[in-house]
Amino acid sequence: MIQMFDEHPRLLKDIGASDHVLVLLYWVGSPGVKRATLSQWLPLSMRTNLSRTLAKLHATHLVHYVDSTARITLLGEREVEQRGLVAPL
Repeated sequence: MIQMFDEHPRLLKDIGASDHVLVLLYWVGSPGVKRATLSQWLPLSMRTNLSRTLAKLHATHLVHYVDSTARITLLGEREVEQRGLVAPL
């Protein structure tokens, strides 16, 4: 579940950084989001390793990360849905 606060989405669930990024990208949809914007949306503790997180998600084909823009792939969407990462609390 995501709630907006001052134009920043906040994920109302405690999950790891990779899953957190996947859920935000799922929420954004096909346009994707710039790395700088995504970083602002993440909790401070997850920002430090964002480049490594995006590289890992890209390497596993869950995210397409090119030219500082991250987009969720069809495989990433399926992962989010099958694992219930966007299920209500």
